Amino acid sequence: MNDQIVSMEAKERAINNIIIALSADNSESIEIPTNRLDEIRNSLNTIFSGAKCQKVYYTVNSDKLPFGIYIDPYINSSDLVKILFDNDFSPKIEKYSVEIDSKLFMEGLTPEDITKMILHDVEIMLSVEIMDKLKALINIYVVDTLDTISIRNSINSDCILIYAIKDTLNKLCSSLYGKYEFKFINDEIIDKISKLDYENISIYDNFPKVIILQWAFMVYKDIKTNYSSIKSTLEEARDLSGSKLVRTCIDNTLSALSRSSFDLLDESSSLYKYMDNRNIALNEASIFKSLKTSGLRSIENDYYEYSILVKSASDENEALYALKGINTRINILTDYIYNTPDISEAERKHWENVVMMYQDLRIKLTKKNIINKKSYGIWFDYSQLDKLDSEE
Repeated sequence: MNDQIVSMEAKERAINNIIIALSADNSESIEIPTNRLDEIRNSLNTIFSGAKCQKVYYTVNSDKLPFGIYIDPYINSSDLVKILFDNDFSPKIEKYSVEIDSKLFMEGLTPEDITKMILHDVEIMLSVEIMDKLKALINIYVVDTLDTISIRNSINSDCILIYAIKDTLNKLCSSLYGKYEFKFINDEIIDKISKLDYENISIYDNFPKVIILQWAFMVYKDIKTNYSSIKSTLEEARDLSGSKLVRTCIDNTLSALSRSSFDLLDESSSLYKYMDNRNIALNEASIFKSLKTSGLRSIENDYYEYSILVKSASDENEALYALKGINTRINILTDYIYNTPDISEAERKHWENVVMMYQDLRIKLTKKNIINKKSYGIWFDYSQLDKLDSEE
């Protein structure tokens, strides 16, 4: 059905089926039988025919923070590489699961209200815009921290970064946390959602949307050294979450961490070969594919193109496109410099100079003040990071 055009009438019937499936048998005990959850899944697959909803869960959440609607997108290592490093290609969410929080019923939201929340959150999760926003967040972080993203470490430590990316995507798309032009949700529903505060924590009051992602970028390069802290932080997050899907995701991350030595494999091999050995599927037009045929000279040759892009950038989209491309080229060159044992001193200095050229270009871009960082969340909330570190 994914390739079929679904009529508006069919979508309206599917939406109505979700409302019926969410309707409780009585007001005293909200229960959603498995057959009704399956009906919601089938209806979502009718409404959003480009992706497959694999399962819908309902969780009784009586004593944890509200999570509203949680969407668990399927993201693998190849998707992670596209998110972090590919300027032109973003992964498309093709499979996902949905979890419904019982607190939504407890606070008086109707089946119609909850249906609109589900539709809102799923539509944004499956959109191109949410991936663009995520990639912008990451690239702004790299600039603000004057950091590089280690390509090999990000692949080797993919479990921790995928967990953090799923968390961030949910924060960005959730009607519980977001401030969007709501397509399905009106002011009356927003007013009901706002009553879902837990222990006086306002869900709309400067929620640190990206704190988990920032934390992941701080620890992923050295999992072995940071293992104890990472484990305790994840266990704390698991214990606080009311979502079964989140807890499962954290358990899977902890299992992956316990099984891995996190020593870099094939550390001295070429980057392309390293990715190939880790079964990272790449788009044919990806910059990593071009490394196999053109080598690093293609990156050096790209400098002129990016200098023009920086000079001509006049809006945020153009600036972000240039920023993502610059960051990826810095990451690739840095990987080559530090993971090529037989590199000569002259060659090392040459590529270090090219890195500096791209870094200077990045500074010129940021000085244009085109990118509105405030619209992408708060990165540097160190008090929150201190809390994560102290919860060992």
